[in-house]
Amino acid sequence: MRLRLFIAGAPKSATTSLKEYLARHEDVLANEGRELTYFINDDEYFLGEKALWDTYFHGLDLDGKTLIAKNVNVMYSRKALERLSEHNPDMVLCLVLRNPVDRAYSAYWYARRRGWEDLDDFEVAAFSDSRRFKGDWILESGCSYLEYGMYAKHLKDVYAVFDPSKVKVYFLEDLKQRPQEVCDELFDALGLSPVEVEVTSERFNKAAEIRSKALLRLAEPRSGVVRSLARRFTSRRFRNAVKRFVAGLNERPFVIPRLSDATRLRLSEFYRVPNQDLAALLGRKVPW
Repeated sequence: MRLRLFIAGAPKSATTSLKEYLARHEDVLANEGRELTYFINDDEYFLGEKALWDTYFHGLDLDGKTLIAKNVNVMYSRKALERLSEHNPDMVLCLVLRNPVDRAYSAYWYARRRGWEDLDDFEVAAFSDSRRFKGDWILESGCSYLEYGMYAKHLKDVYAVFDPSKVKVYFLEDLKQRPQEVCDELFDALGLSPVEVEVTSERFNKAAEIRSKALLRLAEPRSGVVRSLARRFTSRRFRNAVKRFVAGLNERPFVIPRLSDATRLRLSEFYRVPNQDLAALLGRKVPW
């Protein structure tokens, strides 16, 4: 039993939508929840693959199904990529890349929503030192606004672990302008017959803000003692379900403010050379 396709990045690039589209194929089954963290979380990984199936495909009939999953941080972790390759060296790896300026800004507001980011100024947060998170890998990854847009740097690691012919790289613009074609290409890579994918205007990861930081801390405790007790007496699947339930109660719709022209100009210049490197690596022009 093996995963056949993994959506490995990038964050805030409509990867949840892509997973939902693919999962509408009758022969495809996707992981429960938005992110499968088994390959990137040491605590989960060292429990063995039984934890993978029990947590993310619990109670589902896997017989004859093509299994797919998503975690948008995997493309940034050489260790996670190697674990994924060991799980299935013939894995189809899919990346969706977004204008890194827009991606960083969206990630900032998502981090605020999750209670990870305390700085009120996006530009200050973007250029701040990651040491402020004191080694907490969840906060460091969730708040790596600029680093996670350095796509060429991380794509080189992807190509070092996976055969480039198995890596499918799309831009967000591709998914918006030709979603059926993108899905058909991925179905073909999996040896599946193409099917019409119902593409709606629904956003699967809408912007929101939290009502109460206290309630957020209750659902996602950062305290080592509280987290240790939660892990000891509850399953990861149960904890994930609680997080989703509390988030639904604790969030309200939110319109992200417009990014200032000055900040956009500064970040566009910051990414000018990295974007050129990405175009050279892919052998095609980037749309930003």
